[in-house]
Amino acid sequence: MYAAPAATTIDATGEYVAFIGNIAIDGQATSKTLDTTGSSSITFAVGVNPVFDDATSVFTVGLQGVDNTTGFPVRPDGTWAARSVVTTAVNTTPTLTTSSDYHVAIPTLGSSTLSHGDQVCIVLEMTTSGVAATSSLGVNYSSGILNATNVNPAGVTNISGSVANILASSPSILITFSDGTLGWIDGSRFAPTAVTGTALTWTDGSATDEYGLIFQVPWACSIDALGLPIRLVDGTSDFNFDLNSAAESSPASLISGPITKDAQNFALAASLGGGIYPITPVNLAANTDYCISMKATGAGNIRIERYNIPVATARPLITPAGTTVRGVTRAGGSGAFGSSQNLLLPPFAVRISDIASSGGSGMLYRAQGTIS
Repeated sequence: MYAAPAATTIDATGEYVAFIGNIAIDGQATSKTLDTTGSSSITFAVGVNPVFDDATSVFTVGLQGVDNTTGFPVRPDGTWAARSVVTTAVNTTPTLTTSSDYHVAIPTLGSSTLSHGDQVCIVLEMTTSGVAATSSLGVNYSSGILNATNVNPAGVTNISGSVANILASSPSILITFSDGTLGWIDGSRFAPTAVTGTALTWTDGSATDEYGLIFQVPWACSIDALGLPIRLVDGTSDFNFDLNSAAESSPASLISGPITKDAQNFALAASLGGGIYPITPVNLAANTDYCISMKATGAGNIRIERYNIPVATARPLITPAGTTVRGVTRAGGSGAFGSSQNLLLPPFAVRISDIASSGGSGMLYRAQGTIS
């Protein structure tokens, strides 16, 4: 299911949003340090129109311990470890007034050493909200994956002195350790923020009328369906889809495509939908680029929701395709695909029916993300 973005506003002294769970570290690494040296950083997203204008305002993002004993819900214990303390007097790591997109906070105090699987608590707190102009930040997260209960992982807020759970919340936060190794809370989902425009809507008349996803499979296999999550506006939201080899040089359809779909056969005007579309089985080679694409062919809008990941090297966090996966675009339905997009990935998928002649598996290989 696509993880829709949401935000909780913190705009008073002492208010915070926290995410608690077990950390996954790339390569299942151990003893990785987050501190004030090297590549250390915490990347997070804020909501629409952040305000951080008063010279006395202080915002802190970092790690705390976990209080598992006070009661429901589980919460931070109030003791900071590695953290970035941002003030408007020295508002550079990150500059919180400039945008509502991802921000990279460089720790200014403390040190934390973590291993794959450790319990962590990432806290974003309005430590002091200035008196001359109230500071306000919407801390972004995704919905629909973590259970906010007293069993980790969980998302919680402390708004106006009351600690409460964030129902079905999932952090969009990335930790980079001092040596460049990446870490994230298990179950993290990197969904669009409220302003980046990654909910993509287009028609046949748009300058770019086709969006695709380049992917690879790690072993020889056969596929028998494509997964395409979409939202249609009305009966004129017609579209084609295709599967190509050599998409960025000399595209060649592998399914005798494109396959034409008439929007009048769908009832998706009000909500995100789509489905699994069977195709004649196609053999895919290991470690070879293929492209799933969708092209608008009517006057009505079609829409997809693309994942907006913070850095290109974080692609393995959300897809088994790793760093080989990337978004591409095309216009007019012919010629090579271009404009590779490493940070904006449409959630297309293929269904694997056979792996190297070992018998049908029927599993869905997520070329990118989880399909809607």
